[in-house]
Amino acid sequence: PEQEMVRYENIASIRKAIQSISNDKIRRIMTYRFIDELSFKEIAELEGVSEDCSTLRVHSKRGQKILAELLS
Repeated sequence: PEQEMVRYENIASIRKAIQSISNDKIRRIMTYRFIDELSFKEIAELEGVSEDCSTLRVHSKRGQKILAELLS
């Protein structure tokens, strides 16, 4: 029960941080990755781009950097 509570608090913190990201595309991608736990392939399908699309990976890396800053 305690682990579940900690997990819920972590998810709530991540969700709040994601919501504060101003770039819509990065915010969507971070939601897909960390809240919905989708793969890059699934995200690419939702975004209508190739899975190998470098833009998708760049946005993901930028989003991870922003989240790291917001959560530290």
